[in-house]
Amino acid sequence: MELIIKPTGKCDFSCTFCSAANLDVAHPVDGVPEKIKDLIKVLRPKNIIITGGEPLMVDPAYYLELQEFSKCHISFTTNLKDFYLNPDKWADILSQEKFGIITSFNYGDTRRWDKDTPYTEEQFIEVMNLFKSVTGKKYLPFIATIDENNEHRLLDHVYLAKRLDSKVKINGATKIGRQGKNYPKYKIIQAYLNIINLGLGEYELTCHDRQSGRCSFNINLMCNTAIRCCYVDSLGELHYGICDDEISAGRELKREKTFPIIPLPTVPKRLEHITTKCVQCKLFRFCNGCNSHRRHAKEFPEYCSEMLKMEDEIIRTGWAL
Repeated sequence: MELIIKPTGKCDFSCTFCSAANLDVAHPVDGVPEKIKDLIKVLRPKNIIITGGEPLMVDPAYYLELQEFSKCHISFTTNLKDFYLNPDKWADILSQEKFGIITSFNYGDTRRWDKDTPYTEEQFIEVMNLFKSVTGKKYLPFIATIDENNEHRLLDHVYLAKRLDSKVKINGATKIGRQGKNYPKYKIIQAYLNIINLGLGEYELTCHDRQSGRCSFNINLMCNTAIRCCYVDSLGELHYGICDDEISAGRELKREKTFPIIPLPTVPKRLEHITTKCVQCKLFRFCNGCNSHRRHAKEFPEYCSEMLKMEDEIIRTGWAL
């Protein structure tokens, strides 16, 4: 079980696509909330992933307490701005192997250092080099968010990862928070296949992970049993869901007295399928495994026809088995 925790709603970036912008996530004032500790006691996660808001807006003492309590490896999804401005504050914690990092960068003007300043490649490389120098860690992957404004530069992110001896995770923009519309999933899948065909799959995380048994499309229908996401709001109430996208969209799980009643992996109900023809399609699990993916795909009438064009190639990669 992996547990995603949103410890704060504060952020020192000003990205136009921020998925968490509309969430009421309380900023911690007195360490890790007891309700989150209670959840950890029940779930007993193997890993904890920290998102936000911006995780580094929270004092390092919070994460030391969280790690000591949970005994988990903790991974931050962070823009590293506060680290860049205050490297001594974060040097000790981020240099430890029990704390991992994935950062973020994409071309265009949607990811912003502040309201008026896009985050440039030059500044990103400066932040990355400082991180490596201060922490002694040689590997720092990053997430790139793609929409119609920067889709023409999608491959540039992969070439940048190769140049920096890193990996990038290419994500399409999702209609949550400040982001007004979804970027078509089938276009991102087309991009993954193109990356693989160009021999660049080792530099993109989704392409790379398909070879190691990890599944970004929930083909094995394991999300209900393998991941949870939570945060505490300004009234002290715990919000609890399956994944970051689901909880950011306001879709939460019912909470019983013993927090998670974890279901077995189940095939989506017919009414939830993208189309009535899905069950007969070789790409059924690939397209219908993820709750968010299904809802997203239904918005695009051309989704199925575009996916069928890629059917043989998707199966050849091993994704749809």
